[in-house]
Amino acid sequence: MKIFIMFLLLLLTSGVTRAAVTVAWKVPVESQAADFRSDERYRKLDQPPAASAFFQAGDELWDVSKAISWPRGFRPTKREKKEEEGNDPFAARRSGDWDWNGEPDGKWDGEWVVWNARSRMFIARGSWEDVRQIEAGLKFNGRLEIFRTKLELVEAGQPSRSISLVSRSGEKSIMEVGGFKLELEADGREQIPENYAKLVVKWPSGKKGETWELATALTLKDAKPLRVAGHGSGAEEWELFASTEREWLDGTPVSPGRWIEEKGAVTLWSVPQYHQDEARDLGEGYKMALFYIGKDTPLKMVGHGSQTPSTAVEVPEKAAGLLRGSVMDLRPHLALNGIRLDEAREFAGFDPVSGHLLVIARDRWVQDIEGLLSGGGDPGVSHWVKTGPEAGAWRLSSRSGEKATLARKKNGEVESLFETELSSGGNGKIFDLSYRLQPGPGQLLQSKGTFLIDTPREAGSFTAAEGQEVKVILTAGSEPR
Repeated sequence: MKIFIMFLLLLLTSGVTRAAVTVAWKVPVESQAADFRSDERYRKLDQPPAASAFFQAGDELWDVSKAISWPRGFRPTKREKKEEEGNDPFAARRSGDWDWNGEPDGKWDGEWVVWNARSRMFIARGSWEDVRQIEAGLKFNGRLEIFRTKLELVEAGQPSRSISLVSRSGEKSIMEVGGFKLELEADGREQIPENYAKLVVKWPSGKKGETWELATALTLKDAKPLRVAGHGSGAEEWELFASTEREWLDGTPVSPGRWIEEKGAVTLWSVPQYHQDEARDLGEGYKMALFYIGKDTPLKMVGHGSQTPSTAVEVPEKAAGLLRGSVMDLRPHLALNGIRLDEAREFAGFDPVSGHLLVIARDRWVQDIEGLLSGGGDPGVSHWVKTGPEAGAWRLSSRSGEKATLARKKNGEVESLFETELSSGGNGKIFDLSYRLQPGPGQLLQSKGTFLIDTPREAGSFTAAEGQEVKVILTAGSEPR
């Protein structure tokens, strides 16, 4: 995001100056033209349009500036439901009752856009708004995705087993091989690199008739492994890691699908971590913030069938390079949700082409809008709870408010168990924790407590047979690895 921050500074200090950026998307050209070499809209180039780190000697480059009707602007028109649409739940639908996109005019004000056959990427140079038009024209954010979830078991510090399962969003999938069984339901947030997964896992411990069984729910950064559970130490130690990665139907991972040139080098241009792309302090208690909200959010704010007006407004000069031309005034929609931007300098403009909302408002309203877009609160990161070695060195991860269970069973009967339900508060620094710990037969510790992040706390103590005092220590933290 460094290049975006530099661009935003230029906007704030020089009015409507449009800084240029060079961006690439890993989208197959066949998705736009089945045979682009014979398509007259695609023109082969003898040389690159400009010097760029995206180009190498011997590249096969095609000018595609006239190949796609790059979407621009919108025409807020009421659409009548076609009779043949009926109530078919699988029928293709537009965004509710309104057509936000209008008719693309096919014009583009950027510098150039080409297809590179070597890297199989569309590469474009222009302003921030110019490259977003290319992204919309390529339907980069509208391609169908699947989830690839992988579990890896590490024993005594060495990888021992793994299992990988591909599934559709929100649908339950099951895989079982060699006694290792995974039940999975994965989902994700549109254009946000976070995935949710509900896991039920079962695998043999290596001892006759003995199995480990795990049930939990997690928030996973896209393609980033996370430690889900663990037990023991030394030669008896094992840990289970999980990762979920979104892919397009052709097998291309989504996370490395978009790149940007910065300081003469190509670097991954990841999607925003949360709804808020970027925010800038304007002074006197005001902020300018850019949010990705998707095309359907305005309709969700007011409810289907609402008569809330759809009015075009001009973007303020200080943000002309972020959202250019006419956008939709979203202040009436926000007002229905208790956010009133009534002051003259306040602004809320929605660009349905890119799915972005530009807000200029007092800081408290910007925070309230973030809360509204996140449904009243962000699920946040996964959390973990662990015990000390005196209780078996259990480790267990889960999402805030979700119950997690790790059990060792012998012939179907529970021998030992660790169960947690953790809720975070205090800006993620304080945890309320309910837990049940059964380290072995005839042993039980069950209670509730408040824990400071990453701070060991005594949960109970007892006198061992040898006479020494044994303290059971619990620790709760975040971002398990």
